[in-house]
Amino acid sequence: MWLATIMTEWNHFLFIYIHDFIEICFQILHTSGQIEILCDILRNISSKMNNQQLIFCMKEAIGKHQKIITFSDKIDKIFSYIALIQFMSSTLLTCCIGFTVITVILCQK
Repeated sequence: MWLATIMTEWNHFLFIYIHDFIEICFQILHTSGQIEILCDILRNISSKMNNQQLIFCMKEAIGKHQKIITFSDKIDKIFSYIALIQFMSSTLLTCCIGFTVITVILCQK
């Protein structure tokens, strides 16, 4: 009975962990895609452009760069809290499982 309860809690924890991991991966992929777009904008800048085109491209690149930095900072703040909560919940879950196992072993004697 106690093993079934532990396995149910473990499966729930594992699902949440995998979901968060996949979400982090997608956020990182999105950020790297935005950086690639910024690199393409910078690669398209050439010496053949007149001043007006050059100013427009640079403003676009600077704006894109600022948005990427802001987005990366938001991701960092959100996921550092998620990582802290996961660490704390993992520690608590490990302690509870250890307590349950020890209690069951002592009650069987």
